[in-house]
Amino acid sequence: SPINFFKLNAYYNVKFFTHSKDTYKYWKASYYLAKREYSLYSLNTRSISYYREAIQLGYNDAINELAECYESKANSHIGLESVNYMLEAIKLYEQAIELNYFKHIFKIAQFYRTGSFVKQNFDTYFDLTFKSIENIKNALLPNDDKVYVDLIEQCKKIPNYITYRIDKIIIIANALIGFGFSDSAVQLAEIFWEGEHVSQDITQAINFYTKAYQCGDHIAAEVLVRLHMDNNSLLSNNVVMDCCVQLHYCINANCGPHESCYTTLLAKSNMEGKGCKKNVSKAVELFQHAVTRKNITAMYEMSKMYEYGNEVIKQDKDKAIALLQDIAKNI
Repeated sequence: SPINFFKLNAYYNVKFFTHSKDTYKYWKASYYLAKREYSLYSLNTRSISYYREAIQLGYNDAINELAECYESKANSHIGLESVNYMLEAIKLYEQAIELNYFKHIFKIAQFYRTGSFVKQNFDTYFDLTFKSIENIKNALLPNDDKVYVDLIEQCKKIPNYITYRIDKIIIIANALIGFGFSDSAVQLAEIFWEGEHVSQDITQAINFYTKAYQCGDHIAAEVLVRLHMDNNSLLSNNVVMDCCVQLHYCINANCGPHESCYTTLLAKSNMEGKGCKKNVSKAVELFQHAVTRKNITAMYEMSKMYEYGNEVIKQDKDKAIALLQDIAKNI
């Protein structure tokens, strides 16, 4: 527009026709001249020169912007020319990261993981991804946690790498828990429980399962209730009761394919009085609900109740046989 044209010309005059020692005005002039040149002529020698001058004068935001210009140029070309533009972009992105500008840190980390445009280096990939979690001050964006979950999955593929990096992996998991994400906590719980990549540590496993359920992870809540029913003495009754409440909520909210498993688990909990007060009537109600979802365990438990009867269910061998036949059809 005419207004912007005159504004840019004013910056041009500040840069070339005054002797002002105001560095702010000087880099700002260089930066806006770079933007004007880029908007009119794309990435050329003059726009690059203005961008680099702004960077040299201390305007670090121009580093990522120039890198993005190079990357855009790379995407619009093919062959060696495209690669050269991308290599220039990567140099600038890495320069920005050194100055604690992390806008493109995940992208550069993935380049080092896959060996795209740079020599493959898993340590650099790990360190860049770890550096990003160290420097995130506010909440993560949706799906950003998947970057860290993927990091742990990639670590599993390299012998002894999790053992080598376990301290930093724990820091990542705890940071994500602080942002309300549970997936990496479940990953770590499984690692400590199985003892596949580190020395088995059931206490640590339960610790991370507990943190995951506190973030609302239903799978972790299910695991903790099952552990309690197996008489694991490391779990407090309060935690297990809270997990039961969470699973009840899932059942009422129809939480996907795990619903019938949660229902059956809670039915057993009510039947045995583990994690909640013993309530046979409630247990029968939950088992019957799970039977309508064709849950094999619930069908078997109900068949036993019909075979022998109890204070809620009258003995009915025909129903017991019918349920067992239904199980055979669904296996």
